[in-house]
Amino acid sequence: MSSIELTPSQKTILTALTNLHRQTEDAVKGEDIAEEVNRNPGTIRNQMQSLKALQLVEGVPGPKGGYKPTANAYEALDVDEMDDAASVPLFHNDENRRDRERREHRSLERSPSRTLPRGDPSAGVGS
Repeated sequence: MSSIELTPSQKTILTALTNLHRQTEDAVKGEDIAEEVNRNPGTIRNQMQSLKALQLVEGVPGPKGGYKPTANAYEALDVDEMDDAASVPLFHNDENRRDRERREHRSLERSPSRTLPRGDPSAGVGS
């Protein structure tokens, strides 16, 4: 699909729609989009007509209806649509250090024990 030039208003509305749709996985009501972008619901309806003509939005009729972004919407916003959430491991800054210290401690526990000779107690060595 060729690159679509969106107005700042269209981009804001389409971004709000895609974000709300990701949260609910259902059609998003125009009133919810209006509230999200602090605009009048009538303005949203008018903009949605333009976005539908650009094939970026589909209307969903009925009481649970609203709007859904199309795959073209994600492309126009240059956003990758993901089927599943990505799993990303997170580490706290000190976790790697603590893990390394634990491994070192375990290896010391497994080492054959060595006893150091005790010094003469009267000399104060080793006491």
